[in-house]
Amino acid sequence: MTGPGPEALEISRMLAELLRAGYVGQRAGTEQATPGASGAPAAGDGSVTAMPAEAGPASAHVIRAAIHIHDEGPQTIGQLAQGLGISQGWASRVVDELERAGYVDRERDAADRRVVRVRLTPMAVERVERAYQWRGGSVEAALTGMGSVERAAVAVFLRRFLASLRTSGG
Repeated sequence: MTGPGPEALEISRMLAELLRAGYVGQRAGTEQATPGASGAPAAGDGSVTAMPAEAGPASAHVIRAAIHIHDEGPQTIGQLAQGLGISQGWASRVVDELERAGYVDRERDAADRRVVRVRLTPMAVERVERAYQWRGGSVEAALTGMGSVERAAVAVFLRRFLASLRTSGG
């Protein structure tokens, strides 16, 4: 079997660049991401600007975990680990970082006090939603000039791509 064709490789590179851009934080007081020349985080040290402005830099894992909790709701460490595809030990360290940064609160389950879930703080929810708005504006700008058929084709491609990733565990 041959590898992917040149168009698929180009799209794959663009999607990887989009994912990297998604981890790039917003500079305090601006709504624009500021990646370095290579598309890496601007800080140059692998960190990104934290969602809560006063919390300081946060790792890409923390940003990804906050987005996951936002989209999936309160999570146990095990659920978060499974949802992010990481070990429970690593998920526990990520939650510790989330908590130190002020992104999450831990709460015990009322029915079973042994179960602890992490929930985003209101400030973190607001920052994740602002990030979605920022990306939504960028998507809208990229779609400008496309007709409804072209927009639908982009949506179909992305749905199929995500379904393929979910199926393959990628």
